[in-house]
Amino acid sequence: MAELNRQVATLDPKTVEIAKALLEAMRVRDEEIAAARNKQHDAIRRRMKEIRAQVTAETKVDPGQIDWYAPSLSVKRLKESLFRAYTTRKLREAVAETSFGQLLRYGVQNYLFDAYQNVPTVYQAIYESRPSSNRQEWYAPLYGAEIPEDVDASGHFDDSRIRGLDVQVINKKVGRILSIERELVDDDQTGQIVNRATRLGERMRYKEELDGMSAIVNAFDYSTGAATAAYDFTAIGNAFSGGNRALTQTNLEQAAIAMRKIRDPLGNFMLVLPDTVLVGPDNEINLYKLLNSAYQPAIPGSAGENIGNAASGQTGWTLTVNWLTGKYTPVVSTFLAHPAVAASLGWWLMQAKKGAICQERDPLEVVQENPLSGAAFETDAYRYRVRRRYRHAVIEPRFIFQGSNQNS
Repeated sequence: MAELNRQVATLDPKTVEIAKALLEAMRVRDEEIAAARNKQHDAIRRRMKEIRAQVTAETKVDPGQIDWYAPSLSVKRLKESLFRAYTTRKLREAVAETSFGQLLRYGVQNYLFDAYQNVPTVYQAIYESRPSSNRQEWYAPLYGAEIPEDVDASGHFDDSRIRGLDVQVINKKVGRILSIERELVDDDQTGQIVNRATRLGERMRYKEELDGMSAIVNAFDYSTGAATAAYDFTAIGNAFSGGNRALTQTNLEQAAIAMRKIRDPLGNFMLVLPDTVLVGPDNEINLYKLLNSAYQPAIPGSAGENIGNAASGQTGWTLTVNWLTGKYTPVVSTFLAHPAVAASLGWWLMQAKKGAICQERDPLEVVQENPLSGAAFETDAYRYRVRRRYRHAVIEPRFIFQGSNQNS
C-alpha cells in the first residue's frame, strides 16, 4: 500500500482527478446495475418462498432447512429417507415418488437462481425496467407540444399539435426442459445434477443479455406510424452520413453534437443529454483510453497532416486537455460479439434508460412434470421446465446515436 501511495503521489494531479472521476462514474453504473438486478431477483425470491411453502405442505419436509450445497449432501440418501418416512406413514410408493420430485424441484430452482444471479450482465445499465401484468403493454409517450408563437394584437392563436407513439411491446416466453435421469439420483451423482441446473440458470441470464443487445442493434422507429429504420442520418439524425464509423475521438465528438440537435417529429429539440457509451469487446480498451486520458488522445486533422502543415484554426492538439474525461459512463457487453448480433465493433452513444425498456412479466421459475406420467414416466426421469417471460424493446431511438453496428 505504501508503494502504491508513493506511485500515486508522483502522478500528475490532473491525471489522478480524471481517474477518480472515471472510477466514480463506473461505481455509480455498477450500483445502478446492482439495483436493477435486485429488483428482478426480488420477484424470484418471492417465488422461492411460495415453492418452499408448497413443497413443505405436500412433502412435510422443509426444503429450506436442507443445505443443498453441502459436500456431504447425498440426493440418493435424501430420496431413501423420504421413502422410509412415507413407508412409516403407510402411504403408497407413488406418493413418495411424486413428493421427492417436488422436493428436488426446490433444489433445482435453488441451483438455477444462484447461478442466474451471479452472471455478470450490463443491459440493466441502459434499459429501464418496467413491470408488466398483461400479454402486451402499450406505450404512448407524447412528444412536447409546439413552441408558442408571437401573436399580433387581436391576432389568432394557433392550436398546438400533440403527437405521440403507439407502440405495442408483446412479452415473449423463453424456456427449456431440464431432464434429470433417475440413474443420476440412484447412483448418487449429485455433482451432475448441480452442474446441469447451474448451467441452465447461466444460459437463461445469457439469453436476456443477448436479447438486450439485439434490441439495440435491430431497433425500429415507430414515430412514422410504421416500423422504419431506427438509425437514420436524414430522417432522424442519429447516425452518420454514409453509415458506420470507427470509435475515435472525432467521431464521438460529432455524435455528441448530433444528439444535442435531435428533433422530435414536430421539429422541436428533444434536449437529449447523452451519458453512456455502449461498445462491444473489440472497442473496450479503445473506449477506456478515450475516457481516461488526461490529454487529447487523438490528433485532429486529415491523413498525412502534422503540426506543421495542418489547417489553422483547429481546436485542440497534442497535450490539449481531453474533454471526454469523465464525460460518459462506459458500458461493455461481450454479447455484441455474439454471432446472432454480430456487432463486436459496434458502438452507441445514448441517454441511458430513455426510450429503451425491459418489460418484466414473469420471473425465472421451475415447473415440474409429474414423474408418474407423460415423458417423465416414459424416460424414467425427473423433468423440469425452466420458464421466463420478458421483452427488451427500443420504443424511441432518438435517445440513441449509432456510430457503428459492424462485426470485426
